[in-house]
Amino acid sequence: MATRDTSFLDDGDTGRCVVLVTPDSDRTMCTYLGISGNLSLHELDQEALAASKWFYTEGYLVTSDTARVAAIEARKLAERSGVKTALSLSDPNMVKFFKDGLKEMIGERVDMVFANEEEAMGMAEADNLDDAVAYLKTIAREFAITRGPKGALVWDGEQAIDIDPVPVKPVDTVGAGDMFAGAFLYGLTQGWSHQRAGDLAAAASAKLVTSLGPRSAKEESLAILKQHA
Repeated sequence: MATRDTSFLDDGDTGRCVVLVTPDSDRTMCTYLGISGNLSLHELDQEALAASKWFYTEGYLVTSDTARVAAIEARKLAERSGVKTALSLSDPNMVKFFKDGLKEMIGERVDMVFANEEEAMGMAEADNLDDAVAYLKTIAREFAITRGPKGALVWDGEQAIDIDPVPVKPVDTVGAGDMFAGAFLYGLTQGWSHQRAGDLAAAASAKLVTSLGPRSAKEESLAILKQHA
């Protein structure tokens, strides 16, 4: 195997994120990207990407000029290689302040978009979910809109699917959207239906918000997976 050239790498600090969680389980993230803000085309592993089933990227990358360019190029490479493409809108502020950059990252259309209600309506410049759904259909072949205690709405390309919520007492919502997206894509890569993948994603993200921090214990994740296997 050829050794990758690392001469381009800069010195830098590891990124950090301080999360403030209020009693209502909402969070404010104070983030310093560190060296990750310099993500660029150099870091793309084209062989690994071309061999993947899905290319998933975060909307947060839109804030860095070099990272945005890398995400756009990675999406194009995925499309040329027949790899499905997915993007998370990540945060309402990404939509509010970087909408044009997000549209560049999406291109003509991606296969999957993940968003919460506020992000979806912000992207559509709409004040209701129906208009947001109509807009997302123009930029993604499929999408999932998370709705907190209301569950989620999934569009599988042909029909809308309501994903029932899993009632829990939330403590910290950090990472809930990422967990939903990860579990959902896991289900799709296993050949599951969108309904089944959505049910798994709802259960996994619901469990995550019942404790502080964005990680579930391995045993908890395996138990949830077993329930939906």
